[in-house]
Amino acid sequence: MKFDEAPMPEKLALDLTPLLDVIFILLLFFAVSMSFITPQDLRRLRDNLVELKQSKQTLIADNKSQQQTIQQQRQQLQANTETIDNLNQSITQTQQDYQNLLQQKQIAVQQLQQANTDLAQQQQQRQQYQQKLRKNQQTIKKLKQAQQQLQQQYTQSQQQLKQTQQQQQRFVSQVQQFKQQAEKLSNQLLNSQQQVRTKIQALKPKAVEDCGFFGCSDDKQLSSQQQIYQQFKRQYQQIYQQQQQLQQLLQSTQF
Repeated sequence: MKFDEAPMPEKLALDLTPLLDVIFILLLFFAVSMSFITPQDLRRLRDNLVELKQSKQTLIADNKSQQQTIQQQRQQLQANTETIDNLNQSITQTQQDYQNLLQQKQIAVQQLQQANTDLAQQQQQRQQYQQKLRKNQQTIKKLKQAQQQLQQQYTQSQQQLKQTQQQQQRFVSQVQQFKQQAEKLSNQLLNSQQQVRTKIQALKPKAVEDCGFFGCSDDKQLSSQQQIYQQFKRQYQQIYQQQQQLQQLLQSTQF
C-alpha cells in the first residue's frame, strides 16, 4: 500500500497582542464609568435599606397572611372538590334521570301517537256509526210510514174482512137457499124422471102390440109413437144433465 505523505504543519505560536488590546479597552471603560459615592448617597442608601427592611417585614407578614389565606383556600378547595364530586354524582344521577325521562318521553310520545291513531279510528268509527244511525233513522222513518200504511191497510182489510164475512154469511144463506131449491129441483127431476120412465115403459108395449111381430099395420101411428118416444127420451136426457149440473154445483158450494 502507498500512503500519501502530507506536509507537516508549522509549530503553533501564541499571539498576545489582541488580548492586551481587550484588557486596555476594559480598563479604559471602567475608568470612564467609575463614580465616587458621596455622604448624601450613603444616607439615601441607608434610608433605602431601612425601607427595604420594613418592606421585607411587611412582605413576611403579608406572606404569612397569604399562607393562611392559601390554607383557607386549600380547605375551601377541598370542600369545593367534595361539593364538585357531589355535584358530579348528582349530575350523573340527573343525567341518568334525564335519560330515563327521555325514554319515558319516547314511550309517552309513542303512547300519544297510538292514542291519536286510536282517536282517529274512533272518530272514523263514530262517523260511520253516525252515518249508520242516520240510515237507521231514515229506515225507521220509512218503517214508521210503512207501519202507518200497514195499519191503514190493516184497518181497510179488517173492514173488507167484515164486509167479506157479511158477504160470506149472505152467500152461505144464499147457498143454503140454493141447496134447498136444488134439493127440491132434484126431487122434482127424480119425480119427472120416474114419470118419463113409466111413460116410456108404457109406450113400448103399446108399440109392440100395435106393430106385432112382423111389423106395424099403420105407418102413421108408428111414426107418431116414435116421435113421442124420442121426445120423452130427450126430456129424460135433459133432466139427467140438469141433475148432474145440480150435483156439481152442490159439490162446489160445500165448505
